[in-house]
Amino acid sequence: MTIEMKKSGERELQIRKQAVDSLYRLVTDSSYSHDESLMNKFIFEKEQLEIFTNNFTNNESVKIWSRISNYAKEFSKQNSFRFILGMQTNENILYGDEHQNVTDSFIKYINEKYEGGK
Repeated sequence: MTIEMKKSGERELQIRKQAVDSLYRLVTDSSYSHDESLMNKFIFEKEQLEIFTNNFTNNESVKIWSRISNYAKEFSKQNSFRFILGMQTNENILYGDEHQNVTDSFIKYINEKYEGGK
C-alpha cells in the first residue's frame, strides 16, 4: 500500500529533481558561473523541490496512517480485540475500545492533583 500510494507523486518529484539537476550543471559550468539570475533561479527551484518533497512525504504519511487506522478498527471489531498497539511515535494505539477510554477520568484526576487534592 505504501509503495503504491507513494508512486502517485514520484513522477512530479522526478521532473522537479531533473530541472534542479539541470540548473545545477549550468551553475557549476564555468561559462555560467557568474550569472546571478541563474544562481537565484537554481536556489529558488532547489527550495521549491525541498518544500514539495516535505509536503508530499507528510501528506502521503497522513493518508497511509489514516487508512491503517481504519483497517485496524475493522480488524479489531471482526476479531473482538480491545486494543491494537502501533509502532509509530504519534500513533501508539491504532485501535482502542471506546468503553476502555479513561481519558476524561485521568484529566479530572491530574487537575485535582495539580490543585492540591488527594
